[in-house]
Amino acid sequence: MERKAGEGYVSRSESSGRVESTVVPGFWIEAAWLWQEELPSTMSCLREILGS
Repeated sequence: MERKAGEGYVSRSESSGRVESTVVPGFWIEAAWLWQEELPSTMSCLREILGS
């Protein structure tokens, strides 16, 4: 993942935990979703995001 930092960007790896958007308030994803053998459905992810 890359995040804007000053005039450049900072890279860091995330394999677990919640990754929150710095652009869209309230939007986040679970990093673990991206590493599952079978990705979760879009709707199940959206339900979880909107439910919190």
